Amino acid sequence: MVLTAIATSQALGLAGQRMGFGPFEVDSLKNNAGDIAKVVDFLPTAVSSVAQVMTGTVTYGGAGTVVATINGVAISVATDTDAATTATALAVAINASANPLVSVVTALATGAGAYTLTADTPGLAFTAVGSATGGGNANPIVSTTANVDSTYTLTIGGVAVSYRGDASASIAEIRTGLIAAVEANTFTDALVTAAASGNNVRLTERDPTTTEVTMVGAATGPAAALAATVITEHSNEDPVPPGIAVTRGTADKTMKLMISGAAVVGVVELSHATGDSELDGDGLYPVNSIVPVIRKGLLLVKVEDAVTPASAVHVRHTPTADNPQRGAFRSDVDGGNAVALTSAQFKTSAGAGGLAQLSITLP
Repeated sequence: MVLTAIATSQALGLAGQRMGFGPFEVDSLKNNAGDIAKVVDFLPTAVSSVAQVMTGTVTYGGAGTVVATINGVAISVATDTDAATTATALAVAINASANPLVSVVTALATGAGAYTLTADTPGLAFTAVGSATGGGNANPIVSTTANVDSTYTLTIGGVAVSYRGDASASIAEIRTGLIAAVEANTFTDALVTAAASGNNVRLTERDPTTTEVTMVGAATGPAAALAATVITEHSNEDPVPPGIAVTRGTADKTMKLMISGAAVVGVVELSHATGDSELDGDGLYPVNSIVPVIRKGLLLVKVEDAVTPASAVHVRHTPTADNPQRGAFRSDVDGGNAVALTSAQFKTSAGAGGLAQLSITLP
């Protein structure tokens, strides 16, 4: 009886057909509702950026010049009477510069020939080198406060948008800044919506029927972080054929195609009662249909490569160009694209693309 059923099923190509008379344990699970948008929360750790400060010290030795070269742009003044007067003149000249490479800093004479250069934007670094001409004149510039750049970046569909935390960054400020950055970029705004969800920035795919949108968070600066939590996985491939392994869906009593790290809940059966009459024109159970999923029993499955009863059972979770069907069965991990299913055993041999008898026993 079993051998006749095997021969008939192989002739018809009906993967997912039961073999023999049991025992069988079958769940009726709803094919998970259609296209599911990917939703990811990003939680920033608030770390303030720190403004860079450098200090110059003018030594007066007679007629000559002192020069401060800021971001490669030289600002110079003639020495005047003493160190303090010369330092004040240099600070005034720096602040008066309209060059955008220089105007990122503010200079302040602090007395006795000293002056400071402070970044106008905390986290935005600058370079400064001092020099002087004329006998006895000097103008060394040294670092006083190191720059700390706490910048938070979301890369969405390959395009990066960022927000730099200021000198008193809070989680709410960073969250709001990142949302604004996503919305201000026409490319990222077309791919996702950005909204506050508690302290998180929540990104949601606008169109889950298209290719999955990649979303990555990163942060610079000591202790700064932008941790990601996936709330829902992208899914637009939920119609399922008989004879593949599936995993649990997002709602109760639902199932969906396999993904990496997910547990197998059963194998889709070709309906024991109605045959292929419930399948669509492509041989799939449509979205939202009630699908019989075998947890325990004997059935036929199509295999990707040659198998024997000695072969370990593996289930594909990641599609490849040659083997695009998630949930398909094979004999190995296929470079990490399939996972072992120790609760199943091949009972017959089959060549690549053939039908093998599979015994499965799931809790």
